[in-house]
This record gives sequence, structure tokens and C-alpha cells, in this order.
Amino acid sequence: MKTAVVTGSTGFIGRRLCEKLTALGWRVFELTRETYDLTSDKSGEKLRALFESEKPTVVFHLASKFLAQHESKDLSSLIESNVLFGTRLLQTIAEMSASESGSSSKINFITAGSGWQRLSKDDSSPVNLYAATKSAFSAITTYFTASHELRAAELRLFDTYGPADTRKKVVDLLIQTAQNPPTSPVSFSPGQQKLYLVHVEDAVMAFIQAEEWLAKQPLRTHAFFRVDADSLISLKDLAREVEMLTKVKLSIQWGGRPYRPREVMMPFSEWKRVPGWAPGISLRQGLREVLETYQNPK
Repeated sequence: MKTAVVTGSTGFIGRRLCEKLTALGWRVFELTRETYDLTSDKSGEKLRALFESEKPTVVFHLASKFLAQHESKDLSSLIESNVLFGTRLLQTIAEMSASESGSSSKINFITAGSGWQRLSKDDSSPVNLYAATKSAFSAITTYFTASHELRAAELRLFDTYGPADTRKKVVDLLIQTAQNPPTSPVSFSPGQQKLYLVHVEDAVMAFIQAEEWLAKQPLRTHAFFRVDADSLISLKDLAREVEMLTKVKLSIQWGGRPYRPREVMMPFSEWKRVPGWAPGISLRQGLREVLETYQNPK
């Protein structure tokens, strides 16, 4: 039986990854703030003891702190969540791997990156500080895989959506606007930015497919993959899809607010996809699923 340690298991994707792994017969240990406190484990001994007890085959590292725009007070939490925590995981894996012989005994590492780690085809800089911390951790992962003979895969996610999403992302905002029309129009940007929208179940399968692929690769592998949709859609066209689905004209003031600083107008997507993976749920099907959760709440 395979054993997975999953961070970010209380999040939108992590929760569903744990459910899917369990359904596939995996043993899953959820590394949460209740089971592990990074700030009190300066030496890493507690995490090492936990790993020695659980004996994971792979670590799925999905825990992160997302902020589209940061303030000075956010610096410590961004770096702790997106850089320090993952580095502690890699250090622990490296120490355990050093005491094990044979490539099959190594703990593989799969992490969630961001499509925002590159602003555009012509601009390789990260979109924001959140994406910059992801890029910094990517470089750290490259160091550990090369110097400690590990295997790692980084899945660079674009926009994800699906039923029961509490993150207040754009799909839910549009459907909520249709279900509960506001008294005055909701202010949106001009709406020309293009989006890759990936259903959460497709995103989960990308992580599982990545694990299957990574387990067969040589040591010192650090691969980068994109998790995207088959086609882009503009924010305005997404709103039209919601209008057709709900048969409600959305009360939106396009251009009522400006684009964000460094708004991604055309996502960079020239990384390869996870071998053997492709999205299986169409946008229209996924939007219907989300709408049903609002029409028939449990």
C-alpha cells in the first residue's frame, strides 16, 4: 500500500486529493496545523519523527498562502508558508533518503506551483510576490533534487474551480451574481483578460498522474508541468457562459474598476503537461455542477 503525506489537505484541491487517494486505496496522512507546528520545530526533529512513523512513499505539498497583492505585514507569512515550510519538508526527505539505499526507497516530492510564476511569453518575471515565493521555492527544490538525489515534480496551476469552493473565486462570484442579483451593478475590470479554468477533479488527477510518472523517473529529476484547460476564455465570455446557463442577465459594470497591477492578460503556458494527463471536464459541464450546488444546497 502506498502512503502519502499531504499538506494543504484542508484546502480546495488538497481536500479532494485526499479523498481521491483514499478511494484508490492509498494510506493518507494529512499534515495540518493540528498535526504539525512548523514554528516550534526549529531543528526539524518533530517532522523527522513523524515521517519515520508514517513512512510515506510521496509527499504532496499543496499548502500555500495566496495573496494577489501583498502588504508589508504579509511578508513573514508568505515566506513561512511558501518557502520555509516546503524547505523543511525537503530537508527532512533528504536526511531520510541519505540513510536509505536504492532509488525505490526514496520519498518522492510533488508540489503545487503557479502559472503566475511567469508574467508573459516576453516577461519571465513573477506576477506578484506570491508567485515570486513559488519561484524561490522552485529553485530550492532544484538544489535538493540535484544535491540529495531526490525526485520532484512541480505542477504549475492556473485558475481552478468546482463545486463547494469557498475561496470566492470568479466562477462563484459570477454565479452568485446571477442567483442573487445585486441592487446595483457589480464593478469588474474591462474583462479582456484570458483565463485557463481547470475543474478541481481534473487538477486532482494531474497530481495523481504526476506521481505515477515521477515514480518511474531517475533520481535528480525535477520536472515542471502546467495544469491548464484545452482553451482560453476571456472574463467577459465567461460571464456570457454563466448568463446562458442561468438565463439571467448579469448586473455587471465592465470597466467599473481597473485591471490589477501586472494583470495577466494572456497566461504563459509553454511548460509541458503531465505525461498522460488532459482535462476531462468541459467548462460548460463544470459550470453546471457549480450552479447545482447553489440551486440544491446540501
